[in-house]
Amino acid sequence: FGLPQVFNDFIGREKELADLEKNSGSVQVVTHQLKKTDKHDLHSTQQVHGTGGIGKTQLINHFTRLMLFRGFYKWAVWFRVGDGSEKRSELIDSQIIDLAQRLGISVEKYKIQKLTELVLVTLNNFGKGVLVLDDVSDYNVIKIIMQLKNKLQNIDVIITSRNSDVWSPEFKQI
Repeated sequence: FGLPQVFNDFIGREKELADLEKNSGSVQVVTHQLKKTDKHDLHSTQQVHGTGGIGKTQLINHFTRLMLFRGFYKWAVWFRVGDGSEKRSELIDSQIIDLAQRLGISVEKYKIQKLTELVLVTLNNFGKGVLVLDDVSDYNVIKIIMQLKNKLQNIDVIITSRNSDVWSPEFKQI
């Protein structure tokens, strides 16, 4: 759901792809992990940050598709957080509503927080998957997703951002 267009000429990022797969950092890919003792949580959230135009979105798009192809993930959902046409929280809300409808969840019955929870629980029930939050500039916009996600064992999260300073104290750089 929502993955960006694929560019066939994606080359030269093998090291960054390997770093993502191993949950380790490099010069252009910095990984953050949740400070949790549960082994799954330690490896389930990554952040990739760097200046605009270096290819963060394409790197994560390629990585996500590669992991789907390899069977590591059964599903992937991509939320574009950084679109300037709307307030960021409204943009996320509209994507959650759209996904809820596609999943057969009655959106009229629930407020956005409960709807978000139902969407994540439904996705979690599909098996191992990844939720990509692209171009995040404010942790508060995704805070509810991250808090709910931490209760669900089958959801990995990858966050892209131009800014490394927007992250919650829940994260540490490795």
